[in-house]
Amino acid sequence: YTTFVNQDDVLIKYLHSFFLNLGLSKDSFDLIKRSDASFLIIRSSLISVILSKILELDVGKKNMIHLPKFIFKDKKLKIAAVKGAFDAEGCVSFTGTRRISITSNSNIWIKQLKIILEDLKIKSRISVENGIDKKPLHRLLITHIVNIKRFSEIIKPLHSKRSKKLEQIIQSFN
Repeated sequence: YTTFVNQDDVLIKYLHSFFLNLGLSKDSFDLIKRSDASFLIIRSSLISVILSKILELDVGKKNMIHLPKFIFKDKKLKIAAVKGAFDAEGCVSFTGTRRISITSNSNIWIKQLKIILEDLKIKSRISVENGIDKKPLHRLLITHIVNIKRFSEIIKPLHSKRSKKLEQIIQSFN
């Protein structure tokens, strides 16, 4: 699968039209519209391979895939990568320690997100715990008000519920 996500429904529709014009069948797509984003899912291994070669993306199991090298060369792309990760896999917690977390079974991905956060001057740490089926879950944790505020100001998450909780947690420090 190849998935495109964007807040702008027009861009998702444009991509859908583009791939249809390339000759992909309508059955190869799923279009999903949510209040916070639109998704275009393409079920084509050929498209996945072509995009991976053009964009230098890894193909394979999710927990073995690296972020593309070009992301690390541009601040806006770094921010977009963290924003996408948080909007998809993030959590804001009030219980116990007030924190932001991003959870994945991919140690590679979590370590790369930590490097990006360090570049953006947001301190974080990684914890590992046993998940379902005893597979390790890697959590990228952001604590301390300074780092939580920096995350909110720099990353500007799109996920409406998480953004609201993030604002609440920041207000709770005042």
